[in-house]
Amino acid sequence: MCDAEALDWAIFSLTIISTNVTWWLFPLPTLFKSGFKTYAHDVAWECLRLQAPTFAAIRASDHPDRSCWQMIYYAGIIKQPTRFGTLKAFLKDSLIVVSSILSIYKLCSGDPSRDISGLNVSLWMYPSLPVAILGLSISIFSRTQFKGWVICIIILSVIVGVATGIAVAISRTYGHGIEVPATILMIYMGIPWWALLPPLIIPTIVLATFAKIGGPVVGAVSPGAYFPFCPLRGWGFASPILALGIISAGLAMYGCSLKPRFEPEEPVLTRGYELGRSHSSRSSK
Repeated sequence: MCDAEALDWAIFSLTIISTNVTWWLFPLPTLFKSGFKTYAHDVAWECLRLQAPTFAAIRASDHPDRSCWQMIYYAGIIKQPTRFGTLKAFLKDSLIVVSSILSIYKLCSGDPSRDISGLNVSLWMYPSLPVAILGLSISIFSRTQFKGWVICIIILSVIVGVATGIAVAISRTYGHGIEVPATILMIYMGIPWWALLPPLIIPTIVLATFAKIGGPVVGAVSPGAYFPFCPLRGWGFASPILALGIISAGLAMYGCSLKPRFEPEEPVLTRGYELGRSHSSRSSK
């Protein structure tokens, strides 16, 4: 069924960009500024944040200086947030939030008589909402003095509440449970199951990766999936998406072993300092 509309293409494009492009594109300036090793660190951390956001969030909240939580979560860098860093962080999350809102709108305003069961374009994105919810929460709570357990309860309540609300909204349009797998995945990504048994972080990353790339890959090659983008059907499209997913999963697993890095502050010479130094030089002469 080749019935993709402009909104479908917009959702699809945002999904592909946020899951397969941002993790290597946003850290790219680091490659030219600090070299490949630092770039590899930042890319691996970005993959970790996208595939296992609770892991990155707990790593960030372990740091004693709350003012550094935001940059640790979003970039794996121990430093206080800057305006540019905050803008880039919110840009990352906005791709997830906007595509999720469009996806939910598409589902809730759809035609209930259409058979869109199975893997569906509108169900590919919103399970990633915990990535954005955790990021926003850390940005807010890093500026407060709430206890850690209070923060955890609030964040988990928000994730479960949002997932439940989305499921109810979708079920009112389509009554055959197409929202159940995506809702389970969303809650799964928002709860740190791996904290009970650390080796669970590996299957957590694998499952999260499949949740992100499974829809496009299976949809492109399976005749039974709802994939309205007929020009993209086949392994010509599915293969690079699958390859990028495998690479990002591997980097996320590598990211589990990383520690947030320090980024030295660049010295800034103010005009007053320069004038003072110039005056001292003249006096010595």
